[in-house]
Amino acid sequence: MLPPGAYQLSGSVRTQNLKNERGVLWQVSCAEKRKGPVLGESPAFKGTVDWQQFESRFEVPHDCRAQWLTLILAARVALEEQVAGVAWFDNLEVTRAEREPNETSAVN
Repeated sequence: MLPPGAYQLSGSVRTQNLKNERGVLWQVSCAEKRKGPVLGESPAFKGTVDWQQFESRFEVPHDCRAQWLTLILAARVALEEQVAGVAWFDNLEVTRAEREPNETSAVN
């Protein structure tokens, strides 16, 4: 359960002959609703790659008290749900993101 703010999802990935039209990806979403809004996604992974780092920033709004981190197929239709191959993930981590120099806080 992450408090409101900016975060970064990071980790390492290795794939071996991962065949899928759109790939697999990590998705962060709000847990309050059955299909809560998506807060952020990692890049999609497919094909064959040796170990590499990935990262993705996302924002948790005030009305999102709990979140899901889910590995999903990025399928839009049934035909895209076919997948073969292997994916390994290591060092998955969610950390507070540093504010970018050009980001400003909203003043009420």
